[in-house]
Amino acid sequence: ASEQRHKAKTTLFAVPFPAVNQLSGTYAAKPSSDSDTSASKACTAYDSEYRLPNTEEAISLFVNKELLKSNSSALSGYYATSGVISSTLVWFFSADGQLDDHPADYAHKVWCVKR
Repeated sequence: ASEQRHKAKTTLFAVPFPAVNQLSGTYAAKPSSDSDTSASKACTAYDSEYRLPNTEEAISLFVNKELLKSNSSALSGYYATSGVISSTLVWFFSADGQLDDHPADYAHKVWCVKR
């Protein structure tokens, strides 16, 4: 009798490494005033190893809420991503799972991810 060996298929998921907490305050992707901090710069100011998540990473954060060390039940509203649609529109991700376009100068919450 011949032995048949079966290789197990492995599926790997790449998920971003989130910051421990969302940033306090709100930030726009492209602030209307030069004195305002952009969402991207806010992440770098939080820690130089962190950046604004792209749309796929943002979706992954909210699909996998258990990855978030903070109280993930407190997630609400819209969160900024680095996804750009045009010079005036960017992608935001809502805590209820919706990807939506908003004007780039609208300020929303930010949850940074590690580079």
